[in-house]
Amino acid sequence: MVENNNHGFKNDKYATHNVKVRSKSDQIIFKRLREALQHIKEGSYDIAYEILEECQKLSPEYYEVARIFAFFHQKRGNYTEARENYELAIALAPDTPQLLFWFGKFIMTCEQDLDSAIQKFEAAHKLDSGSPEISVNLARAQMIQHSFDRAHQLLEQCNATASSLSDHLRGMYYDTTVQIHYRQADDFCSSGRTTEAITSLNDMILAFNRLPSDISDQYIRGKLSKANLTVQRLLRSCTDATSSKNLHEISEWLERESRAKSKATRSRT
Repeated sequence: MVENNNHGFKNDKYATHNVKVRSKSDQIIFKRLREALQHIKEGSYDIAYEILEECQKLSPEYYEVARIFAFFHQKRGNYTEARENYELAIALAPDTPQLLFWFGKFIMTCEQDLDSAIQKFEAAHKLDSGSPEISVNLARAQMIQHSFDRAHQLLEQCNATASSLSDHLRGMYYDTTVQIHYRQADDFCSSGRTTEAITSLNDMILAFNRLPSDISDQYIRGKLSKANLTVQRLLRSCTDATSSKNLHEISEWLERESRAKSKATRSRT
């Protein structure tokens, strides 16, 4: 029975709705926690709270109770209580990468503390370096933090399995493989390193052209417009004819992709 309950957990152990069963003694609590998660999903928070309080009284040492209580408070916008419960869950099971991952996501999205979120993601990655969920989210956080070398390293780890990722994670992975280049180009532009900036913009085009057809959609095309701001900044300061020509070619490519975005939008309306 324990093996059956953990089957879904093993297949998707970083999904919020999955609950890890430690032993047969967790069976009753496991069922109640699944019910609580369903009520949270449906917005029936009063019922979910009652169930979670019951579970906490029956099994206060079970880290999944604290973790789901944290998720409950997070959904309700009670961030102080959410943090306390995430910290309790980690104290109860400190070597559980899922807890560090979920806490990192909470810190990043709700508390908007990127440095602390990266610390949690890195700790989770150390415990489960083969997890694409951790690697992609950590790569994205490192990219936003301008730690591009580390982000590239993490994305490379996911390259071989990218096609088999869940739709959401797959989209996040491919989006990051494009974003990282124009963000890096913008950094180079700000520091006056024109040649490196142009190289990064060309790498962005290569990364975009490698995207699966179902990924290079309006969403990612829409984000490419941010790169044009960098191109225009570079053109204003560029004095080299060859570099200027390359930048105009990149600008024309961005314009073509923008028209492709508009065409795709009209075809869906």
